[in-house]
Amino acid sequence: MLSKPLVELTNVSKYFSESNSPLKAFIRALLNRSIEINDRVVALENINLAISKGETVGLIGRNGAGKSTLLQVICGIYHQDMGVIKKPKKIGAILELGAGFNQEFSGVENATLSAKLQGVNIKNMREYLDGIHEFSELGEYFYKPVKTYSSGMYARLAFAVAISIEPELLIVDEALSVGDISFQNKCFNKIEELKSKGTTIIFVSHDIFSVRRICERIIWLKDGTIYKDGNVRDVSSLYVEEMYNGTNNGQSYGVWGEDTGIINSCRLNNTVVKLGEDIIIKFSLDQSRVATYNNNLVASISVKDKNGVDIIVLSESLNKAEKSNDFSFKFENILRDGEYIVACAVEIVNNNERRYLEYREDACSLKSISKNNIHGLVLPRFDVEKCND
Repeated sequence: MLSKPLVELTNVSKYFSESNSPLKAFIRALLNRSIEINDRVVALENINLAISKGETVGLIGRNGAGKSTLLQVICGIYHQDMGVIKKPKKIGAILELGAGFNQEFSGVENATLSAKLQGVNIKNMREYLDGIHEFSELGEYFYKPVKTYSSGMYARLAFAVAISIEPELLIVDEALSVGDISFQNKCFNKIEELKSKGTTIIFVSHDIFSVRRICERIIWLKDGTIYKDGNVRDVSSLYVEEMYNGTNNGQSYGVWGEDTGIINSCRLNNTVVKLGEDIIIKFSLDQSRVATYNNNLVASISVKDKNGVDIIVLSESLNKAEKSNDFSFKFENILRDGEYIVACAVEIVNNNERRYLEYREDACSLKSISKNNIHGLVLPRFDVEKCND
């Protein structure tokens, strides 16, 4: 059961001035006036949300939907024009790359300044700085001005500084997308560690796979308002469908693409499969539609977890000359105990460009049963050979 909200926004709105006049801004600040309605650009409108301690929430939406503004309002960088915000004192935020850093200061100087601005009482400053230095893996650049940093270096320093204060709330806004893969994995592992300790996390990314991997709830912003707020799989599937189709009126049909109907059916031979037994997924296509394309079609299936994260993905090239495009994917069940979703798709591939002709999000469901204690997601067959050299 979730505890009382750690972050709570009630009727929060934020506006910007369309004219962007410094004189008007000065007069408004001097007289404590709000932005005139005819000069108002709505960034956030009537936001109501509550995030409990220990929750990991994904924040998604198109560019300009209000995601970064919402985070900056929560952090106190912007002050809301209307409404009330409740938030914790210790917030570790990774917003725009370099935000909050003095370009002339070195990494170590910025880390020291950040701790003081946060009001964090650090008994052993040397140990604190050594921890940031070690996690960021910046080497000698830790002692150089941040204006000499690449975007990846900014991300390293920002993440290391944000987690070093042991925040009650960690906010990550797209910063991990610029880092190299090894550092990204290091950050994701740290996020999982913070989750296990009860840290509340707000994670913003256009990478739906990462959101599904980390979060247990998604808030979808559209035009400065909360459009959807719910479980990861439902909201992310609706979002992906709308991004591809353009609009779906808030309803998910679970099927989208340029030529829906090219898939006749996708079904399991058995919906309950024991570890080591064969999983058979039968795939049937509309041959008349397949024949209209060149030999560059690919059929694929994906076995996903409850959040929609791909665990097993298989694909097969299609030949329009075949009299029938009914076939089966057959593979050994290596999945741990649990329930899984099977998605299927037909894609057209041209010069590394892939477009979906049809994608079925929830084609069928599967239950895996195992007597083995599987620590990972899967347990493949393997051999161990002793090396004599």
